[in-house]
Amino acid sequence: GRARDGFGERLERHLGRLDALGVEYRPPAGPRPWQRRRPHRPSELDMRDRMARIEEMTYDAESTRPSM
Repeated sequence: GRARDGFGERLERHLGRLDALGVEYRPPAGPRPWQRRRPHRPSELDMRDRMARIEEMTYDAESTRPSM
């Protein structure tokens, strides 16, 4: 038969094994609540704040950022 024949049933059995092993995965029905949002989202960073921090690092003797 075709690979997709019975795929859902095979997948459910496999997901049961992953659950038994404690493997973190995204379920077919969608992400779990803790999988919905990453704690860090680069798109939400204020670029002015980031650039100010980089500027501060320029004057810090312990910084690895080269002086400009």
